[in-house]
Amino acid sequence: MVSARPGQAGGTVAARGGTAPVGWWPLVVITAITLVDRIDTYVVSGVLPLLQDEWGFSDTAGGAIPLAISIAGLAVALPAGYLADRYRRTRLLAMVVAAWSVITMFSGLATSFAMFFITRIVLGAADSLDIPSQSSLFGDYYPPAERAKAYGIHRMVYFAGAGLGVLHGGVIGGLFGWRAAFFVIIVPGLLVAWFAWRLREPARGAIDRSHAGSVLGEAGEGSGASGDPPSGPGEPLVAGSGWSGLRRQIGALWRSRTIRLLLVGVPVFFLGLNGFVYWLPSYLTRTWGVGESRAGLLSSLVLVVGVIGGTLAGAALDRRIHDRLPGGRVLAGGGGMLAGSLLLIAGLRTPSLVVQVGLLTVAVALLAVAIPTLFAASADCLHHSLRGIGFAMLQVGITLGSSLGPLIIGAVSDATGSLTASFMVLGVPMAAAAAIVLAGRSGYERDARHVLMLTSREGIT
Repeated sequence: MVSARPGQAGGTVAARGGTAPVGWWPLVVITAITLVDRIDTYVVSGVLPLLQDEWGFSDTAGGAIPLAISIAGLAVALPAGYLADRYRRTRLLAMVVAAWSVITMFSGLATSFAMFFITRIVLGAADSLDIPSQSSLFGDYYPPAERAKAYGIHRMVYFAGAGLGVLHGGVIGGLFGWRAAFFVIIVPGLLVAWFAWRLREPARGAIDRSHAGSVLGEAGEGSGASGDPPSGPGEPLVAGSGWSGLRRQIGALWRSRTIRLLLVGVPVFFLGLNGFVYWLPSYLTRTWGVGESRAGLLSSLVLVVGVIGGTLAGAALDRRIHDRLPGGRVLAGGGGMLAGSLLLIAGLRTPSLVVQVGLLTVAVALLAVAIPTLFAASADCLHHSLRGIGFAMLQVGITLGSSLGPLIIGAVSDATGSLTASFMVLGVPMAAAAAIVLAGRSGYERDARHVLMLTSREGIT
């Protein structure tokens, strides 16, 4: 049995045998970083009514907070992917996490909405720097068979952290004031930054090279075999510096049909999902007359229980169908998105709070099936030299979609006077996203195999 905690500081981890060659400790550390990050981000949703009471800003202004954060994040996302493909990712993570932990303090010290708004913009830029490194590291820490589990647990915490952030903001803000809700987050952030600094860096491509040898060998394909003309990148280059190197990477990954469709479909999906998550506490308060603390608790219940259940179910489903059904990962993710979006709209029409919370929880669980499956599918179709920039581009789309969702719902709410009416429009982008993702199933197997063939022809870097 592989130790759960391999050596900590220094060195580079090479591939070894086993389902998790380097153990699960890297997953624990990286998901802990994500947990603190999401709590820090979504604490705003939990304390939003308190902020509006103190500074008197509109719903549109409230919905603009995540949009401003996203704009800052978009500015640094591609450079972050560029760095993740060229430098030591574990150290990048540690430095970024330490920085945004300190920046969080200034949110709690804000004396005006303008000052608060600016601190969240700066924090959004710092937050976006760590995501490409995290996603790239998982591709080199874990083999394809375990990626759905790794990405699933990571993204499960990503969403559960959002629910916990809402709960944290609602409860701590209600008991001790909204400033305290921000101050409490600082120490955990600095702690996980220290653990990240002590993680060992995995050798890029070692896991894929080992897997390629067995898969292509069983299929009777040598390193020089090509089969059907690949839709993926013709050469997996990280060579080149500055804008020219970045442009070559983007051009290479864009030639993968599966990646193109995921880069469009997943962000559209998050537009609807994040709009729902951000405004759910306010919706429960206005529609059912519950207090901020209870609204935060119920919202956390819907998100945390739904995401945990759906992610675990998605990971289990992935293990059953990944090697048995062509494009099974993409099918499971897109199907869950479609079923969950339909149930979400149906749940909003329920005249009972208890029944509604139950239906919304199941809907979120179905949507969460896409978390492990689609992120694992993305890693499968990205060569190791392109994972940093590939996941950076995916995060750019997710960030933009996630920020537009709350803004659109806030604007529709101001125009119609009803958050319920705003929520009902969510089915359109979610259904469209499901259709786009499902269209990527036909090219997944070819794109994933092409990545393995490229890896089998090169040395480890």
